[in-house]
Amino acid sequence: LEKAERYDKSIFLTLQADDDTYVVMEHMYDYLATLDPNKPYYLGYRLKPHLPKGYNGGGAGYVLSRAAVKLFLEQAFHDRTLCPIDMHEDVGMGRSVIHDFVYFATAMAPHSCDYPGSGVLFLKAAC
Repeated sequence: LEKAERYDKSIFLTLQADDDTYVVMEHMYDYLATLDPNKPYYLGYRLKPHLPKGYNGGGAGYVLSRAAVKLFLEQAFHDRTLCPIDMHEDVGMGRSVIHDFVYFATAMAPHSCDYPGSGVLFLKAAC
């Protein structure tokens, strides 16, 4: 994140996803194109087992806008009280960004074809 923010100003969003995460890039892009990358967004599927305000699960993947990455690096990353070392990267990121300097949002379609009534990160209903 630090190198990307420092050296490539054209990056407007950063996606973190596990190696077994399936992403429909066209759908994700269509959704993300509606957002302003200069606002600090932290988008994903919210889980609440470890933190009171929750965190976006790394298994489903999460997105940080350019502004969120910049704020994270400037205000939290080098401060071990705000950003302690955590064995679970997604929980650690959630712990670091809950300090009210990013928009903590769940980015989900209202339902998916495979699991009616559930939300799937960035997937649009195709049925």
